[in-house]
Amino acid sequence: ACHTRSTGPSAAELGVTAERLELTLAERASFFAAAHQVDAALELWHVQLAKPPQNLLEAYDQALALRAAVGVAVRTKDDPQLVLTLLERVKNGANLPPYARLQAAAWVKQATAWKGERFSAASQPAGALFARAKALVEASPASRSVAPDDEHLVELQRAAGYLNRALALEPAAKWRGEALYLLAVASVAALDPELWQLDELYLEACVHENAHSRLAVRCVDRLADQTLYRHTFAGVANVPVEVGSRLGNLRALAQ
Repeated sequence: ACHTRSTGPSAAELGVTAERLELTLAERASFFAAAHQVDAALELWHVQLAKPPQNLLEAYDQALALRAAVGVAVRTKDDPQLVLTLLERVKNGANLPPYARLQAAAWVKQATAWKGERFSAASQPAGALFARAKALVEASPASRSVAPDDEHLVELQRAAGYLNRALALEPAAKWRGEALYLLAVASVAALDPELWQLDELYLEACVHENAHSRLAVRCVDRLADQTLYRHTFAGVANVPVEVGSRLGNLRALAQ
């Protein structure tokens, strides 16, 4: 996930290729996305979505491909029409699992509304990007929950993309701390199962950069809630000692 949020060496520059790794089509698409070759990844996802699945397993894989393609397209391309084109491949949804059909319908609505906004991130100053991202996050249930929220994937990935761009333009902005908090909220809600999540790092950075402040307390409270959620199974919480200790140190720094 960090590779689609920042610049860095491509896989080719590191001497790694999809061919050498002998990956499946879906794995190659994820590989290309993580290696800054987003266009190649989207092309492969287009191919995968165009093929009618032959069984339930392939239908499930296609649902995962659709989610991954939409997330990467929103975050890296800032193009609602591209998202709608991806969703057009499965507009009837007959081959997708029921939950995926519901997700796709919600994403179409969000992408259509986004297209009507005519908000182009490339032409916006950092402050405007931050303000739009904040509005998107606060309007979603993500701001009131620590659970994944697939229904608002398009809006939350937009917010994450805007916030990353805003911080790149103004890394020392006065709203930097709040931007880190909002990035954590959007990141954990728009969870990508196959990609590394950065929400905990965002919240820890928020605390360290804004020690002994209300914002730091807000960030450590959010981190504590997320930690408890992730370490609760069958109604029983089992937070590792070292994780609890780290949270305690962060809380002391925040207060």
